Amino acid sequence: MIQQQVREEADRLASELQLGALRQTYNSGKGGTLLATGISLLLAGFFLVALGLILLISLDPPAAIITSLLSTVFGVFIIVPGILSLRKRIRVRHAREFRYEHGLVMVDCYKDQLRASEAIHWREIVQIWHRVTRSTMVNGSQIYTSVSHTYRFQRQDGTYLGDRVRSIGSRSAAGSFGGEPGRRIEEGALPYLLPQAEASYQRGDPVQFGPITVTAEGIQYDGRTLPWQQVKQVYFKNEYGELVIKQQGEKWLSAPWAVIAYPDIPNLAVLNVLVQQIAVPVK
Repeated sequence: MIQQQVREEADRLASELQLGALRQTYNSGKGGTLLATGISLLLAGFFLVALGLILLISLDPPAAIITSLLSTVFGVFIIVPGILSLRKRIRVRHAREFRYEHGLVMVDCYKDQLRASEAIHWREIVQIWHRVTRSTMVNGSQIYTSVSHTYRFQRQDGTYLGDRVRSIGSRSAAGSFGGEPGRRIEEGALPYLLPQAEASYQRGDPVQFGPITVTAEGIQYDGRTLPWQQVKQVYFKNEYGELVIKQQGEKWLSAPWAVIAYPDIPNLAVLNVLVQQIAVPVK
């Protein structure tokens, strides 16, 4: 019954906003994260408990008792949050995200009740914010680095997509979409945002992307202007979340003309395409 209600709610909102044909349906990204986390914690916890029992049998007291107790206690501490993650996953298992031809519908559920819903047409998105977070973990002589991408989408009225719906889309926070869900929405909005930027540029108007302004003469940033003929390279460091602009004549080890963090630049994907169209070498 609840699954039918979720689909009917999605179809209703899609019809109201004229979102076109349904392209794909996704389970709650957060629910998938909860499931993976819960299973991983349970497996690690049960392993530690089992290890404690094995040590209790194989070692001589009192070392056996102390070592077994420590392993068992750590195992229990890990099992409890694992159970809580799985419990929460079960409660949000009916939440769904529906991607249509011209927009997105999100339906949030808690247990067997429809809690909230939200829909957007791609043309309603006016600003896209992209953040890259790097996390480093040291394990002995090994260093592991993970990179995560999160996106926020601002509507024409100033609100953010996803603020009403809490459990969809792999969110690290309300209104924030992680990784693949965020990229899907960015790809949907790009065909509506790009023509506006192209039209402004072709009219000779400056096109602003936060601290960066693209003009017919060149790129403006931090009170400086770099003419197009002096631009050597513009590239996007996705692994660090930085836009790098180099000018002609820069030495190999010299600082670039500009390095700007992704979160400072709205509509980064639009800027990327626009710069490529102006025939600047892009890496």
